Formats: sequence, structure tokens, C-alpha cells
Amino acid sequence: PKGRQGPVVPPKPTSPKPKDGARTKKSPSPSGRKKKSLPASPSSPSSSRSQTRQNPASSSTKPSSKQLKKKPAKPASPVEWVQKKFMTTYNALSDKHKERYHPSDVARVEAEPDFVNRFVTARNAQRTEAFAMLEQCLRWRKQFVHTLSDESVS
Repeated sequence: PKGRQGPVVPPKPTSPKPKDGARTKKSPSPSGRKKKSLPASPSSPSSSRSQTRQNPASSSTKPSSKQLKKKPAKPASPVEWVQKKFMTTYNALSDKHKERYHPSDVARVEAEPDFVNRFVTARNAQRTEAFAMLEQCLRWRKQFVHTLSDESVS
């Protein structure tokens, strides 16, 4: 049909002007800027003083103690975080408390990221919730699933 056109879309308005008394973004003041130091001419007495004040140890390439201290790298994904958290928690347990989990399940958590990914996906990548769900599942498996043997099932 002739003459039919789609809906008319009005142009986007430009940014509104600030009302009276409203704050606007200001550029930094000249006093807040760092001044560039110009190299002194060789004939000026300040240049010879600056050369004598330099400490030869400060110009060395040795890293400072702050540079040597590295922050531990965070695991890249929630799956790695849950794996690391579980293994750290498990290894900190006493032998009595390690009995809460079956050894094959612990090995599975450590070796199979896809197994842990099920819990992370189920909890929408909420790390702490996925960790809690994994712990509960492994405790349940120890209590019920691993008590069954192949002979009792057949």
C-alpha cells in the first residue's frame, strides 16, 4: 500500500543544559597540575648539585621490596575458584573430618572441571553458592551412593 510508512522516530535530544545552581564538570585547575621540570643548563650551579645528590644505589635496576611482593593471582573462572576453595578446605581438614567425602569424589573435583561446572552453572556462577552446593552433594554421595556396592544393586 502506498503512503504507509513505519513509525516516526524523533531525533535523540542533545544533552540537557544544567539548571541554575547545578554543578557542571570542571577542568582541573592549573595549580593542581604537575609542573614539568626543565633540564638545567650546564652552566647553572643547580645542575651540578643535582648530579652530586643522586644516589648510585637508587639508579640500579634492582626491584624494590614492593615490586618483589606479588599478589596471588585470582583464579580466572568461577569453576577454578570453586575447585581451589574445595581443595584448600579439604586439605585443611583433619583425617576424621576428611571422612565426610569419598576419595573418588575428591579426586573428581580436583581433576574434572566439567564436574564442578555443573554446580557453578546451576547457581548462575555464584561462587559461594556453588561451593556450598558442591559440598552438600559430596556429603550426600558419601552417605548414600558410596554405601551401595555393585553386588547389592544386582
